Amino acid sequence: MNLKKIVLVFWGILFFAGTLLWSPAGFAATDKEILDKIEQLSQTIQNQQKEIEGLKQQLQQKMDISAAPRKEDIRAAVKEEVKDQVKDSLPEWTKRLWLSGDLRLRYEGLFNRIEYKQVGSAYKQVNTVDRNRFRYRLRFVADGTVSEDLHAIFSIGSSSPLSGTTDNNATVSNYTFSNEFTQKPDYILLAYAKYNPKWLPGLGLFGGKFKPPFIHTDIMFDPDTALEGFYETYKHGKFKPFQPFAGLGQFVVSEQSTKADAMLYLYQAGFEADFGPVKWTLAGSFYDYWGMASSRIGSTTFGGGFGNSLTSAGTLKYDYRLLDFITYLDFRIGKCPLRFFGEYVQNIAKDVKEDTAYNLGFIFNKTVNPGDWELFFKYSMIKADAVVGAFADGDFYFANRQGWKAMFTYRLLKHVDFRTSFFMTDTVTRSKEMPDGDPEQRLQVDFILRW
Repeated sequence: MNLKKIVLVFWGILFFAGTLLWSPAGFAATDKEILDKIEQLSQTIQNQQKEIEGLKQQLQQKMDISAAPRKEDIRAAVKEEVKDQVKDSLPEWTKRLWLSGDLRLRYEGLFNRIEYKQVGSAYKQVNTVDRNRFRYRLRFVADGTVSEDLHAIFSIGSSSPLSGTTDNNATVSNYTFSNEFTQKPDYILLAYAKYNPKWLPGLGLFGGKFKPPFIHTDIMFDPDTALEGFYETYKHGKFKPFQPFAGLGQFVVSEQSTKADAMLYLYQAGFEADFGPVKWTLAGSFYDYWGMASSRIGSTTFGGGFGNSLTSAGTLKYDYRLLDFITYLDFRIGKCPLRFFGEYVQNIAKDVKEDTAYNLGFIFNKTVNPGDWELFFKYSMIKADAVVGAFADGDFYFANRQGWKAMFTYRLLKHVDFRTSFFMTDTVTRSKEMPDGDPEQRLQVDFILRW
């Protein structure tokens, strides 16, 4: 019975009592009967008042329960309070340091590689060889916030010498399971400062050893390559839909005490055009290498040129003045992002004949959440002196190489990826020592854990 009904009953009783008291029959009733009826009515009213108080208490209890905090809210509040207390108890510098890293475990198989043997003055194919190896890559990265727009980044991790080298010089982060369980070396992979001033949005200044922050592909630099020097870039974001950008780089390839240093000067300009459903990017670059005869590239202890032409003295035969044009076209098929890319490179240095390279491919979909997948495919042709081979993708086998690569990535967990890649490549120009070329089929199976 709700409050409204109780009030109606109460007034009904009063009306009934009044009727009895003021009706002719009522006048005829005795005093005792009247008193008994009044007593009954009084008792009824008291009972109704008790019921009203009970309903009020029930209503108040419901209001208190709905206002009380939920267990989830209490837990969240306690967790946040503990987090704040722990944060306040740590040294001040830890609040400005962000740590991350990754571990990649890899199986790699190299198949159908031709083995040659010299017979008289000629070289003949005598066998095909396969190779199976297990490798790991371990990286730790520390990103320190010096100020709101100034960061210092440092990374250490695994590394191994470039294929064919004997002087332990490394630009890649893989290390092969080998050498009788001996301890594996660690290297400084990155060490640089990055400045993005608030007073000029779009400006970026880099100094130290860092991954190339400009637009490029792996036919110019292996994904593990970290340049050493300085880079300045600016992107103007106020023009719509076109947003122009430009960059300048000054990088030390090899410093020498008795002769000219080997240097790389980079000039890049381009734009991004965002038309809503379609985004187009175009970048033109000029890689101007100086004094490359001073570098060790070409020496037998450093791998012998990595596909580049050499002099009899074991140095790079040509200069490298590289014009590079790259374009991206981004749009969606349903909910899946799709990027087509194309690249053309030409070495415009004097007397170079094997001077061009191109790169075509696509990236379909993107791994963000568990269950997501991504497909990558490219076809590349890199003539012998189109790029500096020692810096190009080592898995594709540097310069003087053509073929294709397919890669599939699946996100197993939030921080765990499964990836498989397959390469089928061969030389562009065959040599006397390899008259049937140097074909290779390469399979990679990776598990990548990030934190």
